[in-house]
Amino acid sequence: MDILRLYNDEPFIVDVNEFFMRNSFLFFNPHEKKSVEQSFAEMVKDSYYGVYHDGIMIAYGMLRGMDEGYEIPMLGIAVDGSYENKGVGTLLMKFLETDAKLNGYTKMRLRVHKNNFKAVGFYIRLNYFAFDYSGDCFWMEKDL
Repeated sequence: MDILRLYNDEPFIVDVNEFFMRNSFLFFNPHEKKSVEQSFAEMVKDSYYGVYHDGIMIAYGMLRGMDEGYEIPMLGIAVDGSYENKGVGTLLMKFLETDAKLNGYTKMRLRVHKNNFKAVGFYIRLNYFAFDYSGDCFWMEKDL
């Protein structure tokens, strides 16, 4: 298994688009406002990662918002359904938290739909706490 930083490169863009076509995530659509191509083309401080197993992307993670001026990175992850409950999500979360620490950040933030019970429980187990509620989502944060 490998975790690769994704760049504005055709194979990575294809991998991300195929990952989201293979998986239908009810509560997670990080590229509904900007396409993968646009997000990758504009990234300077933001970072996107793919977890690969046998050459296939099985999870996707991102630290974003820094390019928009956020002081606390926004975290987002998605794991292929056939790889859930195998430690892939935890591995990716720990990786993203370490990446944020190495880049000088002391907190992480995320937004999760209130009905995404599995994800809410997952984030709580990883020591994220809800600090706000807006619309249908909890805003959660963690000190690194």
